[in-house]
Amino acid sequence: MQSSRLMLYQITVKVDSDSIYHQPYRLEVEHFILDVMLGQSKVVEALNIALRVKNYQDFLPEVSSDIESRITQIKLRDSSLSFFLIDLAQHIESLGSFWFGIKKIYWESPKRVWVAETPQEERDLGLITNDFQRESHENKCYRQMAPEMLESLIKNRQLHRNLVLPMSFYREGCNEFSSRRYTSSFINFYFYLDDLYGQGKTKNKEVENLFKSSEHIRKAFEEAIRFFQDEENSENWEELKEFLEMEKKAFSVDGLIELIVQIRGNLSHFSQKSSKKKGHPLNQRDFRSVALLMKSICIFTFTELTTGEQPK
Repeated sequence: MQSSRLMLYQITVKVDSDSIYHQPYRLEVEHFILDVMLGQSKVVEALNIALRVKNYQDFLPEVSSDIESRITQIKLRDSSLSFFLIDLAQHIESLGSFWFGIKKIYWESPKRVWVAETPQEERDLGLITNDFQRESHENKCYRQMAPEMLESLIKNRQLHRNLVLPMSFYREGCNEFSSRRYTSSFINFYFYLDDLYGQGKTKNKEVENLFKSSEHIRKAFEEAIRFFQDEENSENWEELKEFLEMEKKAFSVDGLIELIVQIRGNLSHFSQKSSKKKGHPLNQRDFRSVALLMKSICIFTFTELTTGEQPK
């Protein structure tokens, strides 16, 4: 028999702001419970955002074990609660930018926890892992800065002079991707491609035709398709196919080229009334797959250009 008691469910989010107060405090408003936490100089550095959940057993992590493989799996069932509290964090971030000088609330990577306040709730939690968090950055990949490679980079600076500006867009795209700002990442990767292969054209159809006629770009998209179809990238692949269906583009090299040009146009304007998927500060995750696609295209074309070959 399920209990109708309430248990406290909470997310903790880091805050980057110019907000100050003379002491930490708790605020209970409507069904929300907020703890405002201060750091040095009494600057707001984190928020606990919580609510009491009825019939909380339906949302607790579910643990299952396979006797033969001896593998224990934990299924998280709190997504709807997490999204509900994140929605409030986004509201505070947006409006608080004006009223409180909030620069960023890191709602993309909340620490999520069930807070047991009674012996019964402690028993209900038992040994369940109830403290979990998503990483706020993409996984890092370190590369050796070997002296011979650095020497080659310097000696070939004249050969690669035409790549300095486009590769600065690639660098910014990588930085934005690592910070999960995927729309900005997409645009920077697109500028790399536009500079090298767009010949200064601005109309979508003209750019599409140039990209479609480029040997380097077509080869890069063929490589990217194979990369996305790899089992490890299945999630990104499914998201990419959703974009193709949404924009009514074919699953082909030509279709993907048309897609990136269309998305670039979509990201240049914004209206909540638009039926198109538009990028904004609160839906960056939706654009990860297309940003990764653009990053792949940059990488595959650069491997052709680094030999000294000109864009073709």
